[in-house]
Amino acid sequence: MKKLVPFAIVAAGCVPSVSAAADVITELPAGRGVDYYADLRNEDNLYGFMGDYHSVHKIVFTEDGKVYIPNLLMRNTMPAYVEGVLDEAAGVVTVAAGQAVYVSPNISDVARLYMLDKSGVAGDVATKQFHAEPLRFKMGDDGALTLISSEEFPMFGIASESDPGVVYGIGADLRFVTTASVADKIKYYELKYVNDGNETSYSTTISGYTEGDDEWFKGFDPRYPDAWIKGTYVGEELRAASFQVVSFSMSDIPTIMAASTREIGESGSYEYTHYNFMPIAADRGAGTFSACKDGMFMTNVCTWGGDTPEVYQVYRDVSLSEIQLEASVPSDPLFLNYVANATSDGETEFKFRPGATGVGGDALLKDAMSLRYYVNGEPYVFRKSLYTRQQWDMELIPYTYQDNGAFVGHSDGETHYVYFLDLPADLKTIGVEVVYTMGGETNVSRRLVYDVVTGRTDYAGLADVAAGARDVESVEMFDLTGRRLSEVDAHKGVVIKRVRYSDGTMETVKEIVR
Repeated sequence: MKKLVPFAIVAAGCVPSVSAAADVITELPAGRGVDYYADLRNEDNLYGFMGDYHSVHKIVFTEDGKVYIPNLLMRNTMPAYVEGVLDEAAGVVTVAAGQAVYVSPNISDVARLYMLDKSGVAGDVATKQFHAEPLRFKMGDDGALTLISSEEFPMFGIASESDPGVVYGIGADLRFVTTASVADKIKYYELKYVNDGNETSYSTTISGYTEGDDEWFKGFDPRYPDAWIKGTYVGEELRAASFQVVSFSMSDIPTIMAASTREIGESGSYEYTHYNFMPIAADRGAGTFSACKDGMFMTNVCTWGGDTPEVYQVYRDVSLSEIQLEASVPSDPLFLNYVANATSDGETEFKFRPGATGVGGDALLKDAMSLRYYVNGEPYVFRKSLYTRQQWDMELIPYTYQDNGAFVGHSDGETHYVYFLDLPADLKTIGVEVVYTMGGETNVSRRLVYDVVTGRTDYAGLADVAAGARDVESVEMFDLTGRRLSEVDAHKGVVIKRVRYSDGTMETVKEIVR
């Protein structure tokens, strides 16, 4: 394997700030919204072109033939959309060059989106004339949008409107695929690995799918379960390229996955060497994969704005085995802590650990788990107008969702921190329940309820349903292995009781049969 030579670090040319330009589109108009995975090569000053794969975005198609596409370069500091026009007959979406995606009031500069030429600039640097070449996307029969590039314009980027040579971000090979087109290809795997930091073995459940010569795994990097890692077959060996993005900070500093080796340096600490790709032994027929053995490690690397990349997580002895998953009842969330006015902004911290397994100890897929919160017994909606790091109002929060604002995850991958804003003055309780959807069936855990007045915790289950508020349609009983119990089963001990109601809801509770 070829070692990569580090790239020189170049200081960023744009100071992040809040966009204030009238022509910067920050809110999606009404229309038909479609969820897409975005894939591109995203250039970084240190790593070069990184694999930036399967981030989820919404594209809106309006009745007047307009298409609103998200800006993907520096997307956390420059959250914006550009407007395109759909030619249905040709199957092409055309986005005019020079659309604004950001304004910096500190220096009165506007950043605009352009196609870039072979030298990586947005126009003639000497004359300050910008390229008029639009961004054009070919639409496939499955709804996929692929950026059309050429030898003259092989890339796209964000440039200062005052100088086509001042480029803040560069991307290439941009493609959007609908999340719906992937859904029926999904498979499930048991992921096993050793965390080198504490010499502990772990097991979790992740998802993935096969597309031609590519294998896609969501959750392959344990610290970032929402990140996708792509591997491509070269012969029978599967290779996962290094420098795939697993996370962007809110200031767009990337954390990347790398294949690495190490040795003890003169200082007595480990010094890492990063390679172009991670070899993965694959048995396609059996659906098994293994990597990071014999001195190879999977690492997470980040600079956090400094000049030197640092290794933050290290994993070894990684293996995947394809498994089948069934609908399960999530176990109860566990309360950990509550702090009113936990931050200088007056945020209220609620800390807990959702049930990571079913009530019978069976594996759950985190990607199929969501969390619903309650305040004073009523479902709580995290509204974008208040929680500004979100893209839209949210009631069901995906288990793996983090925004480093209201929702923060712990490095253990299980503990959740939620920071509430503007809670009612008569706050009495905060609650949370786990919602699990698998195979078209949805099960809900008992609701953890924390009483902020007494400091006590309890669980809301079937006994808390108001009499007569809804009718019971069916009652099912299961043992702790998930086996359905018939009415004639002579079963003693703990059972799981699942009740379906006429309003479409469903609740589960543990009962002891004596």
